[in-house]
Amino acid sequence: MTRIAVGVCSFCLLVFSCGKEELSTGAPSLIGVWIHYSAEDAWEKVTIEEDGTGNVEWYTNNKLHKDTKVKRWYVEDNELYLGKVTFSLKPYRIDEYPVTAGSTYIENFDTITTGQRYCVLNNFFFVEKG
Repeated sequence: MTRIAVGVCSFCLLVFSCGKEELSTGAPSLIGVWIHYSAEDAWEKVTIEEDGTGNVEWYTNNKLHKDTKVKRWYVEDNELYLGKVTFSLKPYRIDEYPVTAGSTYIENFDTITTGQRYCVLNNFFFVEKG
């Protein structure tokens, strides 16, 4: 690789990764396993471990059909990123940080019970499991 190419690559990485903070320090309330049901037998599972790593899994017909590699989670400007630079998964917009439900209610296919934590990502309810 030429010096110019190395410089351009370094600059791009710096631009794309500036400002992102590790989730474990920037938004620790998001640590957990979060599930959003899009149908009775289809859901998206976002896992965020204590150490700030995790992944995303998609299930249909009650079977895993797609998942991501385990990477470190980052936050910036109310957006949640899996990895500093990623092209395969768009960031999640954090519409509402985790809160505890004061009553039981149903939001589309997601049932949120009294005392259960939930958050809203990309305008969808994600209920904490585990």
